[in-house]
Amino acid sequence: MQTIKELLHRQWFQGIVIGVVTTIVISAYFYYLSSSDSKVLNEKTDLILSKQDMFLETYINRTVIEETGFSLDKIRQMTDNYNDISNSYYDIGLSFENLGKYAEAFDAYNKSIQYQPSYSAFNNRGLVLVELGRYEEAVTSYKSAIEINPNLTNAWNNLGGAYFKQGLYLEAAGAIDIANAIHPHETSLTNAGNILSKLGLYENATLAYDLALKLNPTYIPALMGKGITLRNNGKFNESITVFWKIVDIDPNYYDSWNSMGIVFGTIGDYENAILAFDKAIPIDPNRADAIRNKQIVINKL
Repeated sequence: MQTIKELLHRQWFQGIVIGVVTTIVISAYFYYLSSSDSKVLNEKTDLILSKQDMFLETYINRTVIEETGFSLDKIRQMTDNYNDISNSYYDIGLSFENLGKYAEAFDAYNKSIQYQPSYSAFNNRGLVLVELGRYEEAVTSYKSAIEINPNLTNAWNNLGGAYFKQGLYLEAAGAIDIANAIHPHETSLTNAGNILSKLGLYENATLAYDLALKLNPTYIPALMGKGITLRNNGKFNESITVFWKIVDIDPNYYDSWNSMGIVFGTIGDYENAILAFDKAIPIDPNRADAIRNKQIVINKL
């Protein structure tokens, strides 16, 4: 009888073989594309992409964006392995969004909505509009998603986030309240805590963060919000404890080291403040706040 260890080893070996073969096939495909003219590219892409949806994001990244510069409509024609044109544009939008190409993603989601309005496309269009700093338009897009699906928790939560970005805290609180009423989630509860903290309601904010952490004890945005709120509320030792918990989860979390350094500096523990800033600086040398904060502490010595 085959042991579990032997079975796992066999599956591992099979996985390696499949992975190697897949890599060779993909590499050969892109080599072929790079050595072919655009006419051959047009003829071959439909066949390849119709067999593997997983090629879509890689194809857009390596071929369309970097090599051909085809228009959005041309991309859809080349990757059209769907019966639904709207879904085709939506998936292209997702790929661009995942690549951080938000303007292109915005155009793709617009095309998807043009063919068939959907709450998913409106919601994701709102996400990329936020990334583009176009918060009022994002609010409109989220509201359109909610009109189609009033129980879409993500859209209510994202709507609250867009209001928050504009400093519209009461509007943000209303949207987040609805999100939590539909389905309590660590993200929406954390956003509620952020709003309450911004309004100076520190005790209530801490309660909101604690509710989020009951759902997900390692959710770093809730821990960061709680740590900062405790600091702003003068509860420095509790704040430091929370920041330590974050770096236990992720030792390379810049904001926690920097915030910890600020708290140590506030209570006059300059040695530990400098140590904390020294942890933050190498994580992201391009950020100036930890460097500046360290110098402020040094000047106090």
